[in-house]
Amino acid sequence: MAREPEAQKPVEHWLSLAKAAFKFKSFDVMVDFMKKAVQTIEKGGDEARRLNEEERRLLCTSYMMSVYERLISWQNEMSRPHGEVDPEQLEAIKHKISTIESEIVSICSEFHVLIDKHFILTDNSVEEDVIAYSLKGDLDCYVAEVRPDAMRKFTAACEARLSFQIAANIATAAGPIISGSTSMWLDNNFSLLTAKFFNTKDAKRDFREYVLNWCEINKEASEGNELDLDNLPKSEIKRNLYRFMVVKAILDENYVEEEVQEDVPVPVPPPENELHDSMAELREMEKEGSDRLMGVLDENFKKLRLDPSMVLKSLPSAPPFLNSFEDLDSGDKGDKV
Repeated sequence: MAREPEAQKPVEHWLSLAKAAFKFKSFDVMVDFMKKAVQTIEKGGDEARRLNEEERRLLCTSYMMSVYERLISWQNEMSRPHGEVDPEQLEAIKHKISTIESEIVSICSEFHVLIDKHFILTDNSVEEDVIAYSLKGDLDCYVAEVRPDAMRKFTAACEARLSFQIAANIATAAGPIISGSTSMWLDNNFSLLTAKFFNTKDAKRDFREYVLNWCEINKEASEGNELDLDNLPKSEIKRNLYRFMVVKAILDENYVEEEVQEDVPVPVPPPENELHDSMAELREMEKEGSDRLMGVLDENFKKLRLDPSMVLKSLPSAPPFLNSFEDLDSGDKGDKV
Protein backbone atom coordinates (compact mmCIF):
# COMPACT_ATOMS: atom_id res chain seq x y z
CA MET A 1 0.00 0.00 0.00
CA ALA A 2 1.45 3.37 -1.05
CA ARG A 3 2.23 5.82 1.71
CA GLU A 4 0.27 9.06 1.80
CA PRO A 5 2.50 12.05 0.86
CA GLU A 6 3.28 14.34 3.79
CA ALA A 7 1.79 17.32 1.99
CA GLN A 8 -1.62 15.58 1.90
CA LYS A 9 -1.76 14.65 5.57
CA PRO A 10 -4.37 16.62 7.58
CA VAL A 11 -3.48 19.08 10.34
CA GLU A 12 -4.88 16.67 12.95
CA HIS A 13 -2.22 14.11 11.99
CA TRP A 14 0.62 16.50 12.84
CA LEU A 15 -1.11 17.70 16.02
CA SER A 16 -1.44 14.15 17.33
CA LEU A 17 2.24 13.47 16.58
CA ALA A 18 3.20 16.72 18.34
CA LYS A 19 1.26 15.63 21.43
CA ALA A 20 2.99 12.25 21.36
CA ALA A 21 6.38 13.97 21.12
CA PHE A 22 5.45 16.09 24.14
CA LYS A 23 4.69 12.98 26.20
CA PHE A 24 8.21 11.70 25.51
CA LYS A 25 9.69 15.19 26.15
CA SER A 26 11.06 15.29 22.60
CA PHE A 27 10.51 19.00 22.18
CA ASP A 28 12.66 19.47 19.07
CA VAL A 29 10.64 16.75 17.37
CA MET A 30 7.48 18.46 18.61
CA VAL A 31 8.68 21.69 16.95
CA ASP A 32 9.14 19.86 13.63
CA PHE A 33 5.62 18.40 13.78
CA MET A 34 4.09 21.77 14.64
CA LYS A 35 5.95 23.41 11.73
CA LYS A 36 4.34 20.87 9.41
CA ALA A 37 0.94 21.52 10.98
CA VAL A 38 1.35 25.27 10.38
CA GLN A 39 2.56 24.68 6.81
CA THR A 40 -0.49 22.50 6.15
CA ILE A 41 -2.77 25.27 7.42
CA GLU A 42 -0.96 27.88 5.31
CA LYS A 43 -1.30 25.75 2.16
CA GLY A 44 -5.01 25.28 2.72
CA GLY A 45 -5.80 28.22 0.48
CA ASP A 46 -8.31 29.67 2.95
CA GLU A 47 -7.05 33.14 3.85
CA ALA A 48 -9.49 33.39 6.75
CA ARG A 49 -8.07 30.26 8.39
CA ARG A 50 -6.26 31.08 11.60
CA LEU A 51 -4.66 28.82 14.18
CA ASN A 52 -7.19 27.87 16.85
CA GLU A 53 -6.41 27.97 20.57
CA GLU A 54 -5.14 24.41 20.72
CA GLU A 55 -2.86 24.90 17.72
CA ARG A 56 -1.41 28.14 19.10
CA ARG A 57 -0.86 26.57 22.51
CA LEU A 58 0.90 23.54 21.02
CA LEU A 59 3.05 25.74 18.79
CA CYS A 60 4.03 27.93 21.72
CA THR A 61 4.68 24.91 23.95
CA SER A 62 6.98 23.26 21.43
CA TYR A 63 9.19 26.33 20.91
CA MET A 64 9.28 27.51 24.53
CA MET A 65 10.12 24.05 25.90
CA SER A 66 12.80 23.63 23.24
CA VAL A 67 14.34 26.92 24.38
CA TYR A 68 14.02 26.03 28.09
CA GLU A 69 15.93 22.77 27.58
CA ARG A 70 18.81 24.66 26.00
CA LEU A 71 18.76 27.38 28.65
CA ILE A 72 19.18 24.75 31.34
CA SER A 73 22.09 23.17 29.43
CA TRP A 74 23.61 26.61 28.92
CA GLN A 75 23.32 27.40 32.61
CA ASN A 76 24.90 24.08 33.58
CA GLU A 77 27.87 24.67 31.28
CA MET A 78 28.32 28.28 32.39
CA SER A 79 28.23 27.33 36.09
CA ARG A 80 30.85 24.57 35.79
CA PRO A 81 34.29 25.39 37.25
CA HIS A 82 36.67 25.70 34.29
CA GLY A 83 39.82 26.68 36.14
CA GLU A 84 41.50 23.25 36.22
CA VAL A 85 40.27 22.03 32.82
CA ASP A 86 42.95 21.20 30.24
CA PRO A 87 43.03 23.31 27.04
CA GLU A 88 41.40 20.67 24.83
CA GLN A 89 38.48 20.20 27.21
CA LEU A 90 38.14 23.96 27.58
CA GLU A 91 37.86 24.38 23.82
CA ALA A 92 35.22 21.65 23.70
CA ILE A 93 33.26 23.39 26.46
CA LYS A 94 33.49 26.75 24.68
CA HIS A 95 32.30 25.15 21.46
CA LYS A 96 29.36 23.53 23.24
CA ILE A 97 28.36 26.83 24.89
CA SER A 98 28.63 28.65 21.57
CA THR A 99 26.49 25.99 19.85
CA ILE A 100 23.79 26.25 22.52
CA GLU A 101 23.80 30.05 22.25
CA SER A 102 23.41 29.89 18.47
CA GLU A 103 20.57 27.37 18.73
CA ILE A 104 18.70 29.53 21.27
CA VAL A 105 19.03 32.62 19.06
CA SER A 106 17.88 30.66 15.99
CA ILE A 107 14.84 29.12 17.73
CA CYS A 108 13.80 32.47 19.21
CA SER A 109 14.16 34.19 15.84
CA GLU A 110 12.08 31.51 14.14
CA PHE A 111 9.32 31.74 16.75
CA HIS A 112 9.32 35.56 16.44
CA VAL A 113 8.31 35.19 12.78
CA LEU A 114 5.53 32.74 13.64
CA ILE A 115 4.19 35.02 16.39
CA ASP A 116 4.03 37.95 13.97
CA LYS A 117 2.25 35.82 11.39
CA HIS A 118 -0.11 33.73 13.51
CA PHE A 119 -0.45 35.35 16.96
CA ILE A 120 -0.84 39.09 16.19
CA LEU A 121 -3.95 39.23 14.04
CA THR A 122 -6.47 41.97 13.30
CA ASP A 123 -9.35 40.11 14.99
CA ASN A 124 -7.42 39.26 18.16
CA SER A 125 -8.83 39.83 21.61
CA VAL A 126 -6.96 42.38 23.71
CA GLU A 127 -5.52 39.63 25.91
CA GLU A 128 -4.25 37.72 22.86
CA ASP A 129 -2.27 40.80 21.83
CA VAL A 130 -0.84 41.19 25.35
CA ILE A 131 0.19 37.52 25.38
CA ALA A 132 1.76 37.74 21.91
CA TYR A 133 3.92 40.78 22.74
CA SER A 134 4.82 39.34 26.15
CA LEU A 135 6.05 36.22 24.37
CA LYS A 136 8.13 38.35 22.00
CA GLY A 137 9.61 40.13 25.02
CA ASP A 138 10.45 36.80 26.65
CA LEU A 139 12.20 35.53 23.52
CA ASP A 140 14.42 38.61 23.31
CA CYS A 141 15.18 38.28 27.03
CA TYR A 142 16.50 34.77 26.38
CA VAL A 143 18.64 36.06 23.53
CA ALA A 144 19.94 38.93 25.69
CA GLU A 145 20.85 36.45 28.42
CA VAL A 146 23.01 34.18 26.25
CA ARG A 147 24.57 36.69 23.84
CA PRO A 148 28.30 36.87 24.68
CA ASP A 149 28.99 40.32 23.21
CA ALA A 150 27.70 43.43 24.98
CA MET A 151 26.33 45.19 21.88
CA ARG A 152 24.11 42.32 20.71
CA LYS A 153 23.09 41.61 24.29
CA PHE A 154 21.90 45.21 24.77
CA THR A 155 20.18 45.25 21.36
CA ALA A 156 18.16 42.16 22.33
CA ALA A 157 17.34 43.75 25.69
CA CYS A 158 16.09 46.91 23.93
CA GLU A 159 13.86 44.84 21.65
CA ALA A 160 12.52 42.97 24.68
CA ARG A 161 11.75 46.27 26.41
CA LEU A 162 9.87 47.57 23.37
CA SER A 163 7.75 44.40 23.18
CA PHE A 164 7.04 44.44 26.92
CA GLN A 165 6.15 48.15 26.73
CA ILE A 166 3.68 47.48 23.90
CA ALA A 167 2.10 44.67 25.95
CA ALA A 168 1.97 46.89 29.05
CA ASN A 169 0.35 49.76 27.13
CA ILE A 170 -2.31 47.44 25.69
CA ALA A 171 -2.96 45.94 29.13
CA THR A 172 -3.20 49.35 30.80
CA ALA A 173 -5.67 50.63 28.21
CA ALA A 174 -7.75 47.45 28.50
CA GLY A 175 -7.95 47.61 32.29
CA PRO A 176 -9.47 44.76 34.32
CA ILE A 177 -10.41 42.59 31.33
CA ILE A 178 -6.81 41.26 31.28
CA SER A 179 -6.56 38.15 33.46
CA GLY A 180 -4.55 38.32 36.66
CA SER A 181 -2.19 35.53 35.59
CA THR A 182 -1.31 37.30 32.33
CA SER A 183 -0.78 40.61 34.13
CA MET A 184 1.45 39.00 36.77
CA TRP A 185 3.51 37.21 34.10
CA LEU A 186 4.02 40.45 32.14
CA ASP A 187 4.76 42.60 35.20
CA ASN A 188 7.25 40.09 36.63
CA ASN A 189 9.21 39.59 33.41
CA PHE A 190 9.19 43.30 32.52
CA SER A 191 10.53 44.09 36.01
CA LEU A 192 13.28 41.47 35.72
CA LEU A 193 14.40 42.95 32.40
CA THR A 194 14.36 46.52 33.71
CA ALA A 195 16.30 45.62 36.84
CA LYS A 196 18.96 43.75 34.89
CA PHE A 197 19.53 46.00 31.88
CA PHE A 198 17.95 49.41 32.47
CA ASN A 199 18.58 50.29 36.10
CA THR A 200 21.11 53.10 35.47
CA LYS A 201 20.92 56.54 33.85
CA ASP A 202 23.46 55.46 31.23
CA ALA A 203 21.38 52.43 30.27
CA LYS A 204 18.23 54.53 29.97
CA ARG A 205 20.08 57.04 27.81
CA ASP A 206 21.47 54.25 25.63
CA PHE A 207 17.98 52.82 25.23
CA ARG A 208 16.70 56.19 24.03
CA GLU A 209 19.61 56.34 21.57
CA TYR A 210 18.68 52.88 20.33
CA VAL A 211 15.10 54.01 19.71
CA LEU A 212 16.29 57.17 17.93
CA ASN A 213 18.62 55.12 15.71
CA TRP A 214 15.76 52.75 14.90
CA CYS A 215 13.64 55.74 13.85
CA GLU A 216 16.47 57.10 11.67
CA ILE A 217 17.00 53.73 9.94
CA ASN A 218 13.28 53.40 9.21
CA LYS A 219 13.13 56.96 7.93
CA GLU A 220 16.00 56.33 5.50
CA ALA A 221 14.46 53.04 4.36
CA SER A 222 11.07 54.66 3.69
CA GLU A 223 12.36 57.73 1.81
CA GLY A 224 11.16 57.57 -1.78
CA ASN A 225 9.13 54.43 -1.05
CA GLU A 226 5.47 55.16 -0.49
CA LEU A 227 3.67 52.54 1.57
CA ASP A 228 1.01 50.72 -0.40
CA LEU A 229 -1.48 50.35 2.44
CA ASP A 230 -4.02 48.68 0.17
CA ASN A 231 -1.69 45.73 -0.40
CA LEU A 232 -0.07 45.66 3.04
CA PRO A 233 -1.52 42.93 5.31
CA LYS A 234 -3.71 44.41 8.02
CA SER A 235 -1.84 42.47 10.70
CA GLU A 236 1.42 44.10 9.57
CA ILE A 237 -0.17 47.55 9.71
CA LYS A 238 -1.35 46.73 13.23
CA ARG A 239 2.16 45.69 14.33
CA ASN A 240 3.66 48.85 12.83
CA LEU A 241 1.11 51.05 14.59
CA TYR A 242 1.80 49.40 17.94
CA ARG A 243 5.54 49.90 17.43
CA PHE A 244 5.31 53.53 16.34
CA MET A 245 2.94 54.42 19.17
CA VAL A 246 5.22 53.01 21.86
CA VAL A 247 8.32 54.58 20.26
CA LYS A 248 6.63 58.01 20.25
CA ALA A 249 5.57 57.59 23.88
CA ILE A 250 9.11 56.62 24.91
CA LEU A 251 10.70 59.58 23.13
CA ASP A 252 8.12 62.03 24.46
CA GLU A 253 8.53 60.76 28.00
CA ASN A 254 12.33 60.94 27.91
CA TYR A 255 12.23 64.40 26.34
CA VAL A 256 10.00 65.75 29.12
CA GLU A 257 12.18 64.19 31.80
CA GLU A 258 15.33 65.78 30.38
CA GLU A 259 13.79 69.24 29.84
CA VAL A 260 12.00 69.54 33.16
CA GLN A 261 14.81 68.21 35.29
CA GLU A 262 14.99 70.22 38.51
CA ASP A 263 16.69 69.97 41.84
CA VAL A 264 14.51 67.88 44.10
CA PRO A 265 14.57 68.88 47.77
CA VAL A 266 15.88 66.22 50.11
CA PRO A 267 12.98 64.87 52.19
CA VAL A 268 13.21 65.13 55.95
CA PRO A 269 13.48 61.62 57.42
CA PRO A 270 10.79 60.54 59.90
CA PRO A 271 11.62 59.91 63.56
CA GLU A 272 13.74 56.83 64.17
CA ASN A 273 10.95 54.69 65.65
CA GLU A 274 8.50 55.61 62.89
CA LEU A 275 11.14 54.86 60.23
CA HIS A 276 11.89 51.49 61.80
CA ASP A 277 8.18 50.55 61.86
CA SER A 278 7.68 51.67 58.26
CA MET A 279 10.67 49.69 56.99
CA ALA A 280 9.53 46.60 58.88
CA GLU A 281 6.07 46.91 57.34
CA LEU A 282 7.53 47.34 53.85
CA ARG A 283 9.77 44.30 54.26
CA GLU A 284 6.79 42.23 55.40
CA MET A 285 4.71 43.37 52.41
CA GLU A 286 7.60 42.65 50.03
CA LYS A 287 8.13 39.17 51.49
CA GLU A 288 4.42 38.35 51.30
CA GLY A 289 4.23 39.44 47.66
CA SER A 290 7.44 37.61 46.76
CA ASP A 291 6.29 34.38 48.44
CA ARG A 292 2.95 34.54 46.65
CA LEU A 293 4.63 35.12 43.26
CA MET A 294 7.16 32.33 43.78
CA GLY A 295 4.33 29.98 44.72
CA VAL A 296 2.63 30.68 41.40
CA LEU A 297 5.88 30.28 39.45
CA ASP A 298 6.80 27.04 41.24
CA GLU A 299 3.37 25.62 40.40
CA ASN A 300 3.85 26.63 36.76
CA PHE A 301 7.22 24.92 36.54
CA LYS A 302 5.89 21.75 38.18
CA LYS A 303 3.29 21.48 35.47
CA LEU A 304 6.01 22.18 32.92
CA ARG A 305 8.01 19.26 34.42
CA LEU A 306 10.95 21.55 35.10
CA ASP A 307 12.70 22.11 38.38
CA PRO A 308 12.50 25.88 39.03
CA SER A 309 15.87 25.75 40.77
CA MET A 310 17.43 24.68 37.45
CA VAL A 311 16.20 27.75 35.60
CA LEU A 312 18.11 31.00 35.91
CA LYS A 313 16.34 33.27 38.37
CA SER A 314 17.11 36.24 36.15
CA LEU A 315 15.19 34.74 33.22
CA PRO A 316 11.51 35.39 32.49
CA SER A 317 8.97 33.09 34.12
CA ALA A 318 6.88 30.68 32.08
CA PRO A 319 3.74 31.98 30.35
CA PRO A 320 0.70 31.16 32.53
CA PHE A 321 -1.20 29.45 29.71
CA LEU A 322 1.51 26.76 29.47
CA ASN A 323 0.00 25.17 32.61
CA SER A 324 -2.70 23.11 30.91
CA PHE A 325 -0.85 20.02 29.77
CA GLU A 326 -3.15 17.44 31.36
CA ASP A 327 -5.01 16.90 28.07
CA LEU A 328 -1.71 16.11 26.31
CA ASP A 329 -0.96 13.35 28.79
CA SER A 330 -4.40 11.77 28.87
CA GLY A 331 -5.32 11.89 25.20
CA ASP A 332 -7.40 14.31 23.18
CA LYS A 333 -10.06 16.29 25.01
CA GLY A 334 -10.92 18.74 22.28
CA ASP A 335 -9.77 22.31 22.07
CA LYS A 336 -9.92 23.11 25.78
CA VAL A 337 -7.10 25.40 26.90
